[in-house]
Amino acid sequence: MGLLGALKVALLSRNPLGWGTRSLEKEFTKLGHSASIIPSRSLATKIGPVPKIFSGGYDLSRDFNAIVLRILGRGSLEETLHIMETCRSLERLGQVLVNSEKATSSCLSKFGMLNDLSASGILVPLTYVVRNIEDGIKAFEAMGDAVLKPIFGSRGMGVVHVKDTEMARFALEEMLFQGHVPLIQEFISHEGFDIRALVLGHHVVAAMKRESGNFRTNISRGGKPTPIEIGGEIEETALKASAALGCDYSGVDLLPSNRGIYVLEVNSQPDYRALQSVTGRNISSEITSLVIEKARR
Repeated sequence: MGLLGALKVALLSRNPLGWGTRSLEKEFTKLGHSASIIPSRSLATKIGPVPKIFSGGYDLSRDFNAIVLRILGRGSLEETLHIMETCRSLERLGQVLVNSEKATSSCLSKFGMLNDLSASGILVPLTYVVRNIEDGIKAFEAMGDAVLKPIFGSRGMGVVHVKDTEMARFALEEMLFQGHVPLIQEFISHEGFDIRALVLGHHVVAAMKRESGNFRTNISRGGKPTPIEIGGEIEETALKASAALGCDYSGVDLLPSNRGIYVLEVNSQPDYRALQSVTGRNISSEITSLVIEKARR
């Protein structure tokens, strides 16, 4: 799909009215390209000798030069499996996805993401994933100070800092009752901030410090963003983490400590509105350029 003229790009989105989706649409249009927002709930698939993935009048494998994925978020297991299998099918039919199905899948759950990062030699917090209270209590007692979170989730939702066995038991019971698979992670002492780095290709294009009065620094939970320049080990760690999961672009959350630079999370579809605002950098434009370059290879 190496066209030199105007491109046709689909923005496959779980939230068609979301800021990120609309911002990317604006940037593609500004450059003279066609950008069509496709709600992920509108997808349909024909399986057979001539397979087809369509939405309304669009054939997603044929009508676009590239598809930008903005598909992750809260949803049922069936919805998640459906959208990921659709992405896999699109790539099998020759479509260009940003990020790829593999990268998106690797970042889908905290369990898989941390497992892959650790296997790549990247420093992550000591983590247990359990299915019952007894194993959860043993894991907590081995740490003494821990953070509990579901393996699926974003924006700090469902995350609890536990400091004693009674509180750990209560949190585990609640998570298991709600059908979650608990992830128990060592609490790493820090100075009240972490770092979000936006990686595009082989470069960190913007970064911010997120400060908070509690252990959660998510902007949606009241974290205060401050633009910073990063380099050295912090930048190198962000680049390695993004590359380890195969991301074209990503948001990498890092926690500097006296034991090294921890990677807390890699987001294949990061919310970068706050980062764009505090740094003054047009991240949507830079993502657009990356998509155009990949579509024309």
